[in-house]
Amino acid sequence: MNTPPDLRHPGRPVRLDRVDSSLVALNELLKAGRFGQGTQLPPERELALQLGISRRLLRRVLERLEATGKIWRHRGKGTFVGGRPPSEPALASSSDRASNPVEVMEARLELEPTLAALAAMRATSEEVRHIEWCLARSRTATDVETFELWDGTLHRAIAQAAHNSLLLAVYDMVNTARSRAFWGRLQDAAVKRSGLEAIAQQHRAFVDAVIQRDPAEARRQMRAHITIVRDGMFARHESVQSEVVADGSLYSE
Repeated sequence: MNTPPDLRHPGRPVRLDRVDSSLVALNELLKAGRFGQGTQLPPERELALQLGISRRLLRRVLERLEATGKIWRHRGKGTFVGGRPPSEPALASSSDRASNPVEVMEARLELEPTLAALAAMRATSEEVRHIEWCLARSRTATDVETFELWDGTLHRAIAQAAHNSLLLAVYDMVNTARSRAFWGRLQDAAVKRSGLEAIAQQHRAFVDAVIQRDPAEARRQMRAHITIVRDGMFARHESVQSEVVADGSLYSE
């Protein structure tokens, strides 16, 4: 089994697992400038040959890149570099460093039900198809890491379909805080406590409400989902609320 090359140091193997090493190699290829923002990547067969990996492994790497917004795929047309257009700039802010998981969940409970209701009223047909695609990808995830990638992508797809650039910017600011280390541990606890299938069913409920153009139901289902996630996060960390309010440094490694 060949280890993909480190493009920064030709001939030197990358000491990572196959997915991570292939991800590094493809990221280096994108950073090299050969494929600019908005340009189309080569077909899977050709790209797999360039990287020296199987097409199956390439699809796993592309899935990670898509979930993090570095590429997007248009059915029937191919894979493109950058976020799915039209994209809105995220709000550059350092407020996430002063926040904590309790505040993040409070913000999500206020913000995301409204975004879901607006999405039910405003989502285009293409956006609805993208939302359904994200839902399908999350349901086929076989591990928590992949599930969480697509969970985040699904929630942002809902936010983008609301067609309110200011609320989307606020959503991105709140979402940035979720990348902190302490948040990650709480999120893992919530997923493990509720189970992937239960959360997938909650996703299905608010997505169905958006598809059916029912803003009241979309709002209700999203609020119910965020509430369950919040309760699952803190159930195994009874002291977390008092701790995080008193010490924002819990986000640090």
